[in-house]
Amino acid sequence: MNDKRVEVGLKEISVDMHLDSIEYIGLGNYSLFNLKLNNEKLFCQHWSNNNINQSIPYYKEKKIFYFQSFWFWENKIFLEDDIFVNPKSKLINEELTLNYNYFDNEWFRSIDTVEIEIKNQQNQIESLRNIDCGLFLDNFDTTGLSKTQAEDILHKWDIK
Repeated sequence: MNDKRVEVGLKEISVDMHLDSIEYIGLGNYSLFNLKLNNEKLFCQHWSNNNINQSIPYYKEKKIFYFQSFWFWENKIFLEDDIFVNPKSKLINEELTLNYNYFDNEWFRSIDTVEIEIKNQQNQIESLRNIDCGLFLDNFDTTGLSKTQAEDILHKWDIK
């Protein structure tokens, strides 16, 4: 699968990555009828980078959203996120997310300023399973970044 990641421009899962958790997401925006008909469930794998220096920009994590079917040969990856962080101060980070949709062969790229205290609270809520994988499939901001803008940001942050 890493060959496909390289082909589309995603980060590979390397030896520096660790599978932290697998979460059951449920149905997302897909019809209950369709998922039952296909006997599929949506999950999210959280992969963290074990080799980071949090005082400089770094590759933080990968999230892989996939459908698991009763028929294992029908399992398929739906979305994949690569998340990069630029620490601006002790209280604020910039997060660049590169999202690839395998079904539509489309990218979505966004950058957000994250207040660390609020993010810590969100992570705590998420760990209590009150927010599934931190993703709301119906709430994408369609005013994302272009490929060139995202590449410029990664270049500026000195991340390859």
